[in-house]
Amino acid sequence: MTVPFAALSELILAVHEVAARPAIFPEQRWRYGNIVGIGQARVRDLGIRTACDKHDVRAPIAALTVVTHRRIAVDVVFKRDGAQACALFLCATLRTTNLTPHENSWAEFLAANTSGALAAANVAARLHYRSIVE
Repeated sequence: MTVPFAALSELILAVHEVAARPAIFPEQRWRYGNIVGIGQARVRDLGIRTACDKHDVRAPIAALTVVTHRRIAVDVVFKRDGAQACALFLCATLRTTNLTPHENSWAEFLAANTSGALAAANVAARLHYRSIVE
């Protein structure tokens, strides 16, 4: 996902907002197979050094891990790419960029809802599927 670099703080806050949003209505809930996201996800800081080592990402600005159902987690790494800020949604459980099916579904949910939160705040965002699953 990319936004103008000036909107980096809005991008980071949107990911936090989506993770903290309780799923009140069934259509707002994350679903994968027989798992339905009814609880609030947890957001944990991810150290810059850890993000670099784990994902081979150069010069991240910030990073966090979003966890749901105790073990389904996605690392979100924020970096600058020229005049744009990027959020990369990456595998949190393995030392690979390949997401498990659960993580892929969770990453897509987070990215799509983050894009929606940014649109509601009038921030131009582009969602790139390649940014979600590399």
